[in-house]
Amino acid sequence: DISINSCATIPLSGTAKTVPVHITLGDFYITSSLMTFRAGIPYLFTVTNKGIVAHELMLMSTTMKTMKMSGMPMENMDQMALVSLESMDTGATKTFDYTFELSTAGQHPELSCHLRKHYENGMHLDLTVIQ
Repeated sequence: DISINSCATIPLSGTAKTVPVHITLGDFYITSSLMTFRAGIPYLFTVTNKGIVAHELMLMSTTMKTMKMSGMPMENMDQMALVSLESMDTGATKTFDYTFELSTAGQHPELSCHLRKHYENGMHLDLTVIQ
């Protein structure tokens, strides 16, 4: 295993065990228990909104996060996102499974909230994908 920070490990390739990831949404921030992900490993993301307002969570590819999203209809962003969890009320928890493809190694996808002005106020978090 490879240690990331001192509190989390990323399994070596070839293991099929799902790795848990805890995401917290707040006003106006996103935190993750893991920041570096190994391509080909299945992850179970548990997302909790601890903010006082509703938030959403999108997993955006490196290419998508560099696009101008301001003014883009939300349904278009939802379709482009790798994962999209629609509006989550305060205290809500949702989960999703995701495995980064091997072709994404070396990239930096992003977790983000694109509700009105949330992204601009700091609700985005860069991740790293390794091989």
